[in-house]
Amino acid sequence: MVETLLEVTGDAKQISGDLKEVKEKMEVVAGFRYEERIEQSSPTGLTSIRQYNLAKSKMKIGDQVRMPELPSELQTIVCSLDRDHVSLFSPHGSLRGEQLLLIEDIPGNTLTIDRLLPNTEVGVGESWKISDKVLRSFLAIDAVASSNVEAVLTAVADNMAMVEVVGDVSGVYLGAATEMSIRAKFQFDLSLQRINWLGAMFEENRSIGHVGPGLDLVAKLQVKISPLDKPQALTDTALMTISTRPSLAVMQLKYDGGKGPWRFSHDRSWYVYQDDPQTTVLRKLINGELVAQCNVADMGTVDLKTMTTLVKFQQDLVAGLGNNFGKIAAAGEYEDKRGCKIYKVLLDGMVDDLALRWIYHLVTDREGRQSVVVFVVEAAMLEQFGDADDALLETYRMGK
Repeated sequence: MVETLLEVTGDAKQISGDLKEVKEKMEVVAGFRYEERIEQSSPTGLTSIRQYNLAKSKMKIGDQVRMPELPSELQTIVCSLDRDHVSLFSPHGSLRGEQLLLIEDIPGNTLTIDRLLPNTEVGVGESWKISDKVLRSFLAIDAVASSNVEAVLTAVADNMAMVEVVGDVSGVYLGAATEMSIRAKFQFDLSLQRINWLGAMFEENRSIGHVGPGLDLVAKLQVKISPLDKPQALTDTALMTISTRPSLAVMQLKYDGGKGPWRFSHDRSWYVYQDDPQTTVLRKLINGELVAQCNVADMGTVDLKTMTTLVKFQQDLVAGLGNNFGKIAAAGEYEDKRGCKIYKVLLDGMVDDLALRWIYHLVTDREGRQSVVVFVVEAAMLEQFGDADDALLETYRMGK
């Protein structure tokens, strides 16, 4: 049985409308409790099946409070660690983006903890360097640029070995640079041959990123691992019904509980950046690089008999871009499988010497409800972007 507690205090940093840095106080408390069974899935990887009975957090930034948690129907989670990459999914359905970040975006994943151990025998007082690959997965960051983190065996008593870990890390998280200082201790059970307790303090300074605020924080983490005499939820019979190979559907994330009056699924490279009743903004990152932005806006309800034409829609878009407009690359209309009429217009243009493509979708459902879904892509990123707009629109529908 695994029990994890994470407590965070500090400041979140954003750029205001007048281009000044604004700080707001931030507090986070997250708690997790789950039964876990781990298997060696390959020479370089591990896979575990988890059954959570607690996975929730409370995050307060300024006056805004969010409380993501795993719903009961998605509390079975498969976690894989291949080399230094961690991936989680529920075999019972798609997660929301904030639910995935809740369980994936914290340090001290139980599949990574034992990798803090030395590769050879050490005596009391001897130390070893923690590799960048181990730090990447243990800290749940995307890359390590440099580090000097070392561990030292401080004592052995009562069949327990005590280790201290200290050092600094420079790295990248979702395209944002981060600097971290680590002070941690863990206890290794010589009988069970695994770490059964870890306590850590992290001080982090993270720059403002493409999809999240900058952070100046102190985080305290505690992980307890207790063996069970016999499985409770994860019996051999139960495991036979759980697939550890994800389908494309369960690897998708869903937007269906946000503030906007629309639903859709998207791949894991999209992140919800802004969400309010009238507009939802997502940004697409690939290897930490900003590839595109998607804006979804409510356009109200229209009379289907007098709604705008494709030609008029194009004219309005050209007028809206003004001097930034270059040319219309393509335009067309079609009806999707839910009976929605969709106008699609691709426009090329320039903003401050940057070549851009705008991909507009005006969606009108059978009741006359309208919304605009627009993707903005740098011309240099079009190949990486591919048909990501069509993939999102295939699942798009209006209404909660």
